[in-house]
Amino acid sequence: MIYDLMHKDTAVLRMRLNDESGLIESVEDVLSLRHLPVGTFQNGFLNGTDLKSWWAKRSIPASRSGIKDVLYRLDIPCTTALLSRCFGLSLSDHYWIKESGSEIRWDDINFFDNSFSEDLGDLMFGNCHELDIDLNTPDNTSDGVLKKRWKVVDGRRCLIKTGGGVAIQEPFNEAVASCLMDAMSIDQSSTGSYGRRDVRAAYAPTS
Repeated sequence: MIYDLMHKDTAVLRMRLNDESGLIESVEDVLSLRHLPVGTFQNGFLNGTDLKSWWAKRSIPASRSGIKDVLYRLDIPCTTALLSRCFGLSLSDHYWIKESGSEIRWDDINFFDNSFSEDLGDLMFGNCHELDIDLNTPDNTSDGVLKKRWKVVDGRRCLIKTGGGVAIQEPFNEAVASCLMDAMSIDQSSTGSYGRRDVRAAYAPTS
């Protein structure tokens, strides 16, 4: 199927996605070099290999704890196939996809301003027993191997995550690192940190 890769409401390129895997098969046309994802163009030209890698890495890693069982439950072959189920939307940037010719706009669907399904997050943490799962969620585009989910808490988008092993240490490490950055007046908005208050709320024990 043919999709337009969008940067908010700017059409970036037109591409064909494989209906089963969700991976990019071909780029049909480049519509805006200026809005291509960082790292996907060189010397004023699109690098198709880097674009395909960027798109594939947008999905949940295949090594994510528990993801194989989730895919089996959903009868979905791979994590990249989840991308088109949520328009490729993320809570980390402003890129997304829509079927070519569609009139839908960024303001209509982005997860920063609009609600999203919590079904996949519930399923990842073993709390969902519904047969009909709504996959319109930023959980489809969350990175990392540890179990995690996005949730709206008191109007804020918060990343809830667990740790690995007996100590379940990783979320606590992030909280400590965030506190240290605050103490050193380091702007966390440019570091990839989710912020001290969010990280402190982002602990969930393994099921």
